[in-house]
Amino acid sequence: MKLAKYNQIKFPNVLATGQVLRIPTEWLRQEPGAVMLVSKSGLVTVQLSASSPVEPAQTGMALSSGMRLRTGSQSSGVLKFADGSLLTLQPLSNLTLDTVSVYAGGSMVDSHVRLTEGRMQVKANPFQRIGQRFEVLTPSAVVAVRGTEFWLQATGERTLQQTLEGRVRIIANQVEVDVPQGFGNVVNLGFPPSELIRLQSAPEIRRLPERFTQLPVAFNLPSDLSGPRWYAQVLLDTPTEELVRELSVSSPLIDWVSLPDGLYKLRVQAMADSGLPGLPALHRFEVAVPRAKLGAALPIQGRAFQAGPLQVLLPRLGPDQAYLVQLTEDAQGERVLWQQLSDQADLQIPVPDSAATAVLYFLAWRYRKTSP
Repeated sequence: MKLAKYNQIKFPNVLATGQVLRIPTEWLRQEPGAVMLVSKSGLVTVQLSASSPVEPAQTGMALSSGMRLRTGSQSSGVLKFADGSLLTLQPLSNLTLDTVSVYAGGSMVDSHVRLTEGRMQVKANPFQRIGQRFEVLTPSAVVAVRGTEFWLQATGERTLQQTLEGRVRIIANQVEVDVPQGFGNVVNLGFPPSELIRLQSAPEIRRLPERFTQLPVAFNLPSDLSGPRWYAQVLLDTPTEELVRELSVSSPLIDWVSLPDGLYKLRVQAMADSGLPGLPALHRFEVAVPRAKLGAALPIQGRAFQAGPLQVLLPRLGPDQAYLVQLTEDAQGERVLWQQLSDQADLQIPVPDSAATAVLYFLAWRYRKTSP
């Protein structure tokens, strides 16, 4: 009788051929949905609950409702949901899996996550299945999608959203706005969503270098591009596009100094005055710079910088040789705080921004200044 009433059927004993019955999702059998950390770069931590200790997250880890994830600087994590949706958590972000549920034997998935701070990019419902739901709660808005690709940034006071594909519904202060592909939106805490903002076009960067055999690894954006600020990321050239480095610059020069040898993608976006990034441009490139590491990473206590910069004396260089020196947060050299190229053996390491109690690592590499 409840089903008849829900479908406004006056005579439930007589159903017509082909008649459609609507069944609310909450009436279906519900099971916990599966979420997996399919890849990560840098430091990603997980907390099983608010009272649980923080632990390093591992690739392949199964996640469930209530878990919290956080990424460190120059770090990212890619989550895969039961319906195939992919969520890439960007550096310095905090995400909670509120509810992840599967209905009707797995044919319908309902995912709710909460981004309290930081940035994320989502490819939701990639197979375009009917009945899937993916919602993101931020301190100032609710973002609801069915099948789309979008970018989101949240702070305690503001939410920035851009739709890269499909359509996104953003809800704030009891006002709903649909944001189509190529547009974005800004929501300030306590206010309704702003009017639609057309995203800036993707910059034309096809003529940038495709292979580096010398340092530095740097890109000069075309002189005809105009913009007050640029946001750039280096991603691994893999299906999940793990983040390697990111920076924001106010000039067309994007200088990464150095990257480990490998295949990468450069993603560049122009930044609007509102803080909303424009459409991204991607450029593939390779780094193949012969270099030799001078021993293992040297741990340095943060309190060693209390008196100021550190002086370092390295072995003398041969002809046409130079040093790449790095200060990192990890012994593998993935989370770089500072790096510099020098043809001098007497170097100075500046005081880092990290806390004085942190353990940092010093790495030195010797390379040729010109290609052999």
